[in-house]
Amino acid sequence: MARISPDTWPIRWRIAVLNMSIVAVTLLGLGAIFLAVLDNALVNISGEYLRDQARSALNIVQDGDRGRRAGVANPPPPPTIQRSAEFIVRRLSGPDTSVAVYDTSGTLVAASETQEDMEAWPPPPRDMLNTAASGAEGTLVVSQQSRRTLLLLMPLRGADREVVGVITLAGSLELVEQLQHTLRTALGLGTLLAALLAGVLGLRATRQALRPLDRVIAAARSIAAGHLEVRLRLNRRDEIGELAEAFDTMLDRLASALQAQRRFVADAAHELRTPLTALGGMVEMLEMGADRGDRATVSRMLQTMNREIDRLARLVSDLLTLSKLDAKRPIQNAPVDLAVLVNDVANQTRLLAHGQHVDVTIADASSVTGDQDQLKQVLLNLADNALKFTPPGGRIEFRLGSDHGAATIGVADTGSGIPADVLPRVTERFERGDPSRSRATGGFGLGLAIARDIVEAHGGQLSIESKVGEGTVVHIALPRQSSANHQIVRSAA
Repeated sequence: MARISPDTWPIRWRIAVLNMSIVAVTLLGLGAIFLAVLDNALVNISGEYLRDQARSALNIVQDGDRGRRAGVANPPPPPTIQRSAEFIVRRLSGPDTSVAVYDTSGTLVAASETQEDMEAWPPPPRDMLNTAASGAEGTLVVSQQSRRTLLLLMPLRGADREVVGVITLAGSLELVEQLQHTLRTALGLGTLLAALLAGVLGLRATRQALRPLDRVIAAARSIAAGHLEVRLRLNRRDEIGELAEAFDTMLDRLASALQAQRRFVADAAHELRTPLTALGGMVEMLEMGADRGDRATVSRMLQTMNREIDRLARLVSDLLTLSKLDAKRPIQNAPVDLAVLVNDVANQTRLLAHGQHVDVTIADASSVTGDQDQLKQVLLNLADNALKFTPPGGRIEFRLGSDHGAATIGVADTGSGIPADVLPRVTERFERGDPSRSRATGGFGLGLAIARDIVEAHGGQLSIESKVGEGTVVHIALPRQSSANHQIVRSAA
């Protein structure tokens, strides 16, 4: 038979069993403490009862002795310890009480008779006899095979108040045992009933409290089946309500991510299809002999095909870059001198410029920790956009500074600018600020998206300001590594 582990139980069962266990352990613990206190109290009461009986017998002996001597010129000697012991034994002996009297040397003087069908009463320990012989009382509970017995030892004093012997009373605690047995039975039954009641009520309350989880499970199964529109909307303010809200938020983000992914795949497929269609058309025209043997026509067609291949290569490279950024791969961190990096990108921009002026302003030679190649790609992408949309005679400026402990880089141009309705989403993938011109210039709408993702992967932020007809400024803020002395460096093409 397979062993059923509690880990496989439903949560409701586990909580119910936990409630039952807590109630049972609590009641049993309190019951054990109560029984211990009660036992101690009952033993003390039994001891006081035996003590009162013994004192009563001693008073009779001592009163008789004083009565015999009152008014007598030559009183007889006091009774011997033997006669006093015999009187005390007769006076105090009973079915549940045994009496024994010892002299100060520990020798038994008189004792109650023991019935044959009863277990013998326990003898007092020697040290307690010596203590009682010195004038102190003592009690001791002795556990025997069939019963518990309370021993009480009291000094027996003579007429001159000197200790002449020791009285030992042994009282049965059978009534205490019976009372405790009854209480233990009642405690056990009460604990069982309380645990069962706690389990039933706990199971019912838990089922009611966890019922929304059934909706979560059903929703998760529906989502697994492809129904991403499912939402919980529990409108609760407890922990389950927070779970449901987090679940709905996760689903909203998942749906948005899937929608963005589908749009990304569709856009990528569209961008790939355009150059592939052009290449296919060129190949088909060559196969059909559209060139008619004209080498110049063939050369133009091959150049067109080469441009489309370059576009494909750039698109594939951008898509690979985005894929790596989405994979959250660790950045190869190393110190990066931003002044050197900005000047390097500015020099490359000047080589590609067609009449645009390229300036560099360095107000703070900052260093950051990051991947120099990726940061260079960011600046190259921004410079490429600036060159595409800045007419000849326009100005492109690279600015390096610091602000509130962060290194700042700005790339400003005096180009055509970005429309206000497009600006909020211009860093999204395949989003073009000017679609009519981007395709003509070979852009895919991925440059700013790549730049934003790289900057954010370095713990920085990218923001854009733009006005149509005035130009665009891209701001980059990166965590700063160290600061060099402030200086201003200006260069112009």
